[in-house]
Amino acid sequence: MKNTYNSRNRPATISADGWSLELSYGSGLQREKTVLKQGNSIKRTTYHISKDCELDILPACTCSRYMDYIFADGKIVAIHVHNTAANADKYFEDYYGVDWDGPAGIYFLDYNSIEEVYPTD
Repeated sequence: MKNTYNSRNRPATISADGWSLELSYGSGLQREKTVLKQGNSIKRTTYHISKDCELDILPACTCSRYMDYIFADGKIVAIHVHNTAANADKYFEDYYGVDWDGPAGIYFLDYNSIEEVYPTD
């Protein structure tokens, strides 16, 4: 594994086995954007809108997905997922390793599994 750091000692690049993750930060040192690459090919770009919301974009399907994180007692207890394209679900399943079982929904976490409890479509 190879890591590089920016001038504020935050990870700028994390690389291993032909994959790399490039991280960029805002003026308050919060993550703003991460780009996942395999070789020189971009596989996923994530915009960290806030600590509660991320936007993932996959060039392979020109689709995107919003992930809204719901917290309680300082832990993520649920994730609200909504896609911007109907075909996005099959692509995101490959990247997250989870079958979200539909293009949108709210998933409650029990830290052993992810269960869809409220589809929004």
